[in-house]
Amino acid sequence: MDSNQNFLNVLTVPAWANKKGRISTCSIDIDISGWAPTSLFRRAVVHQVAIWELAHPSSDAVYRVRRAIPHLSEQSRTLLNRELAQLTREDVATLLKSLDNDFAAPSIESDGLADNSYFAIRQLAVRLPGTLKDGLTFEQAAKPHILNNRRWRKFQLPPNSLPPALGHISHTDLRDLRQQTETELQSRKTLIEQAATREIEAYELIFSLHNDLLAEQLDQKTATTIEEWATCAKLDDRPFPLCMPRQFAAVLLRLIRDHPPPLDASGFPRNLRLPRSKLDWAQLPQVQRYRFSYSLWPWFFVQQRLPNDVLTAIFVLLLSHTGWNPSSVGSLTMDSITQLPQGGYRLQGYKSKTDDETPVSEVPRYLKAQCKAIDLLLWNHRQLGRLGLLETTRQRRVWYGWQASFETTSDVISPPRIERLCKHHEIDYFTPSELRPIKAALTYLPQRDLEAVRVLLGHTDLITSESYLENTLFFRLNEAMMLEFQRRIEATLTYAKGGDDLLLRRSLLNRHVDRTLLLVPTGDGGACANFFDGPGVTQAEPEEPCAGLACHSGTGCSHYRLIVNVKTLEMALRTRLYYRSRWQRLCDNNPATFSQMHLPKILYTYVLLRIVRERRPDLYAQAEMSLG
Repeated sequence: MDSNQNFLNVLTVPAWANKKGRISTCSIDIDISGWAPTSLFRRAVVHQVAIWELAHPSSDAVYRVRRAIPHLSEQSRTLLNRELAQLTREDVATLLKSLDNDFAAPSIESDGLADNSYFAIRQLAVRLPGTLKDGLTFEQAAKPHILNNRRWRKFQLPPNSLPPALGHISHTDLRDLRQQTETELQSRKTLIEQAATREIEAYELIFSLHNDLLAEQLDQKTATTIEEWATCAKLDDRPFPLCMPRQFAAVLLRLIRDHPPPLDASGFPRNLRLPRSKLDWAQLPQVQRYRFSYSLWPWFFVQQRLPNDVLTAIFVLLLSHTGWNPSSVGSLTMDSITQLPQGGYRLQGYKSKTDDETPVSEVPRYLKAQCKAIDLLLWNHRQLGRLGLLETTRQRRVWYGWQASFETTSDVISPPRIERLCKHHEIDYFTPSELRPIKAALTYLPQRDLEAVRVLLGHTDLITSESYLENTLFFRLNEAMMLEFQRRIEATLTYAKGGDDLLLRRSLLNRHVDRTLLLVPTGDGGACANFFDGPGVTQAEPEEPCAGLACHSGTGCSHYRLIVNVKTLEMALRTRLYYRSRWQRLCDNNPATFSQMHLPKILYTYVLLRIVRERRPDLYAQAEMSLG
C-alpha cells in the first residue's frame, strides 16, 4: 500500500458480496478523519485495509468496522487516538472495558450487531504489529480479557474441529485412550491423503488417455465432419455428426493442440462448440467430474491446465503436510515455494491473523505424492500465463483454477468441492480446518512433546500451544474419559443389581463393569465385592445388603477383599474404638452371636492394625491423623 494512504481521511476497500448465490464486487469507504496520523486506530485500519487488498474481504466484514466507529465513546476514542507505544497493559484493559460499555448501549439494534461491532474494533487493534510501552503486544495484553462478561453473552465452548467420534472411544485407561486416539487420527489423516493422492493419479490417467486419443487413427470423413461441426458458428443449424464420444473427443483434442483457439477472460474457447447432451460423455472417465458449472471444457484442456478437482486435492495434501491454517496455504505464491538442491521443496506462507510468516515446512523428495502435487501446482501457474489468462509477473499466487474471473484466486476448498472429493473416494466428510488440529495432535501424542507442537503451529510461547491443545485434543480426551466413567457406573450398578442377565437385557457390556466400584469398605481394613450376596445367616431379606458381620466367621466370605490404604485403616481404627467401648455389652446381650461373629472381627482388626503399625508406620500415622 502507498505510504501516503496513512494520511488519507477515506480509505476505499474492494470487497465482494453474495446476493442470493451470486457473487458481485463492490467498493466500500471507511472514514478515518479525526484520527491522529500515528494513532493506534488509524494505523490499525490502514494495516487491515492493506491485508484486505491482498485477499478481498466480504462486504459484511468491512461494514462491521464502519458501523462500529460512530458508537465509540469519548473515552474509547481518546485511548484509540494514542500511539501504540504509549499504552500500557492497564490502558488496554481500560480500553476493552470501555468498548464493552460502548456496545452495550440500548441504541444498538440487536445483541448480535453489538457483538460484531465490539469484536470488529478489538480485532483491528489485536492484529496491529508493534508493542506497548511495557513490551507486550496488544494481543498479549488483551488475552486475559477475552471473556468479558457482556450482559447478553452466553458461555460457548471454543470451536473444536477434531472428529466428535474421539469423544466416544471406549478405553481401559488414559494410556489406552491416547493410543486409540492416535491410531484413529492417523487413520483419518491417511485416508484423506490417500483420497487426494488418488485424485492426482486419476488426473495423470486422463492425461495419458488424451495422448492415446491424439494418436488414434480416425476415418477421414468422420474426422472432417466432426471438425466442421465443432468449428462452425453456434447458430449454424447443420446436423450433428454420427459419432462416438471417443471420436469427437479425439478430433477436438487435435484442434486444441494443432490450432489453439482464442480464449475468453474465463479461459473458455471462443470459436469451438461442444455438445452437452448429444453424446453420452459418461463413456469417457472424469468428463462430468471435471466440469466447471455447466461446462465440460475443463476435461478437454487437461494437458493445458489443471481441473479444479485436482487443485482441491493438491490443497488438501499441502494442508495435511504443513499443519497450517487454510488461509496460510492459500497465501502461497510462486516466490514462497523454493525447490531444494537435493530434491523436494521448502514452503513458507503468510499468517494474516498475526501478520507474520508461517514456520518453514519442508517437503522432502521421498514424499512423492506431495512433491508431485507441488510440481503440478507450479506447472498450472506457468500454463495459465502461457494461455494469456494470468499476468504471471504480477499475479504470483498459485491457486488459480477454472473460474469466472482471474481478479482473485479460486476457493478450491469450498464445502461443495470437499464434499465431491469425499463422495467420489468414499471417505467420511471432513473440513479443511480439521487437518491442523489433527497434525498438532499427532505431533503431541507419541512423546507428549509440547515444544514440537509449538514449532509446528508457529506459536510464540508454550502457553498458546497448550491452550490450543486444551480446546482441541484435550477436550476430546476429557469427553471420552467422562463418557467411559458414565458407562462404568451404569454397567457396574446394573451388574450389582442383576448380574450378567440384567446387563444383557439392558444392552450393556460386561467389560464396562468396574469391580473396584463394587468394593464396599467393611470397617476392618478390607472391602466387600458384592454386598448383596453375603452369608445367608447375616441377610434378613434377598434385596437387603449384607451387614458385614460374618466376613471372618467360619470359613469367611468369598466376597471379602483385603485392601490396606488410609481410608480402610481409618475405618478399622473406628471399629476398634467401637468395640473397646461396647464389647462387654455385646457379649452380655448375646454370648453366642458375640463369639460367632463379633469376636473373629475384633481379633482380625487388632492383628491387622498391629501388623500395619509395625510394617508401615507412615500409613498407620496417616490413618490416625485422618481419624482426628
